[in-house]
Amino acid sequence: MKVPWSKAFKDGDVRTFLGKFEDFAELAGLRSDRVKLTALRTLLKDRERAVLGAARRGPEKVIWAAVNYALIAGFDTPGNRQ
Repeated sequence: MKVPWSKAFKDGDVRTFLGKFEDFAELAGLRSDRVKLTALRTLLKDRERAVLGAARRGPEKVIWAAVNYALIAGFDTPGNRQ
């Protein structure tokens, strides 16, 4: 399986990227949120990493669903889909 590098964001398709990353994480045996977050952080670039960092600094405990929501909210916009 091809590793889903963050170039998928260039098409504005963050949902596809996250879906492929979930598949990759499952195949690689990455089960806990903490391990998935560490792996995801290595794949992200400047702006994506900033969004992830902001989500991790939130008041609630960071869970995988919160990270998905933050990335989708930050990148699934009409401007990013062009």
